[in-house]
Amino acid sequence: MVFFSSYFKTVALCVAAIISVALAAQENQVKMGVLALECKDRSFGKRLGESLLHELRQNKNYNLVNLVDSADFNKSNVAEAAKEAGLDFVVFGSAEASAQGKTRDAYRDSKGELHKATYSTDYSVLLNITVLDVETNKIITSSERDTFTRLHGQTRSSASMDDFFITAEKPLKRVAFTIMREIHPLDPAVIQIKGKELTLDMGSSDGITEKQRFAIVREGKPLYNRNGELIGMDVIEIAHITITRVEANVSYAKIAKVMKDPDTKKEYEIQVGDTAKMQDVTKGRTTGERFGGLLKDLTK
Repeated sequence: MVFFSSYFKTVALCVAAIISVALAAQENQVKMGVLALECKDRSFGKRLGESLLHELRQNKNYNLVNLVDSADFNKSNVAEAAKEAGLDFVVFGSAEASAQGKTRDAYRDSKGELHKATYSTDYSVLLNITVLDVETNKIITSSERDTFTRLHGQTRSSASMDDFFITAEKPLKRVAFTIMREIHPLDPAVIQIKGKELTLDMGSSDGITEKQRFAIVREGKPLYNRNGELIGMDVIEIAHITITRVEANVSYAKIAKVMKDPDTKKEYEIQVGDTAKMQDVTKGRTTGERFGGLLKDLTK
């Protein structure tokens, strides 16, 4: 009887510990609502909102709320409605989509062979996304555009909603990358180095997945303004890595490329404690390369 009492007590303590860890993790999350994007086709706007929500699920720091069907939010009351819903951040915006059919007329080549007319459709999608920090009213905006051409051969065809969505895929990923880079980013640290393999202090429970790409970075020299005031630190990009294996609380990565010090012309040496920053997989660029032009931080 004593054995069973001790056993159930141990089980109860383990369950309590698991619940405690889960609640602590939830407390550290930011609550982020995602709305449907405004566009002429309402169903397309909802589909874009749901896809953006899916991309943001990579970051386990977010407690995401699906608001694509919500009628309580609009441009005039988004801040007030977000506060009432208990959100920390709310993501909203618009999508502009267009399609133009093209015809290549029939012609005869130099050998006199007749080539029939062929048809294609050019698609363009522009996403204008705003992320509002509900508490501070700070706004992050990101605009991303992409194009896509569908070849129809010798058959005429009208514009397809699926092709509009294909065109929007890369802009959606870039927008999600911008948000995840700026708001509670996944920034694992290097905790072990074995040859060309690194061990990082975050795993699947944090949102790390296989094949994700990161840039290893390190703080460099301090940066001062013209008045001699410290305004920040230079960030040195040390290397590029790819996640190869993931466990619950740690992950393993292969070193893909090591950068060279512009002064010494020698490769940098990765050190324990260096930080990993997510890379934009849609263009293969690093955080530093993509920082300019696409992101604007505005304070109301």
